[in-house]
Amino acid sequence: MKVIFGKYVDNNSFLTKVDVRIKLFITLLLMVISFFNLNFYVYLGYFLVVLLITLLAKLSLKPILTFFKNTWVLITIILIINLLVSGGSVLFSIGKVNVYLNGIVDTAYIVLRILMILMISSLLTSSSRPSELTYGME
Repeated sequence: MKVIFGKYVDNNSFLTKVDVRIKLFITLLLMVISFFNLNFYVYLGYFLVVLLITLLAKLSLKPILTFFKNTWVLITIILIINLLVSGGSVLFSIGKVNVYLNGIVDTAYIVLRILMILMISSLLTSSSRPSELTYGME
């Protein structure tokens, strides 16, 4: 069975039984938290919590990772820009162009945020029928 990213999956998990208004509020809250400027260990813990919720909801990570795999061009562009314009210690230089170590760290944060947002949005759409989402937003 091929699962599409964000498609409703009726797997009788605890997440499908939660009221959609609560899921919408928690999804919004988790997405806002994703953009806070936190340290790496807090992000890692946050990512593990979202991953645990995904696994407890009996959702497959394969659609998320497949979707994420298709964004590598965007991630590469972000990495190149961050390597060239971030300040901090110089990793190496090519002629007059400096490549900064902070660029790698900044890109890792951005990629982690994108992955978390994809996982959070997938949790919402995979555990709620579209009609439930409509009524919940109403």
